[in-house]
Amino acid sequence: MVTGQPGTWQIRLVDPATDGIRAGLSACTGDSGGPVFEDGGNGTDVVGVVSWAVGANDSAGCGGLTGVTPLTLYRGWILQTMRAWGTP
Repeated sequence: MVTGQPGTWQIRLVDPATDGIRAGLSACTGDSGGPVFEDGGNGTDVVGVVSWAVGANDSAGCGGLTGVTPLTLYRGWILQTMRAWGTP
């Protein structure tokens, strides 16, 4: 679930079952660059890319907050690059 005020440059996600206080579901070391999905009415969409993660209570590790870069910021560049590569 999105926590706090999502900014233009970043979305922060937290496991609603633990609220980042205890270890829960989140990204982990090595997950940076991985996709972030959202289930919508028309299926699943990639909405962001994992940027960073911390453990519970902002400790080192996994299971706390996950920082996500939203793809909407780069949609134009992504489409331009895909077209240059020959993708319709």
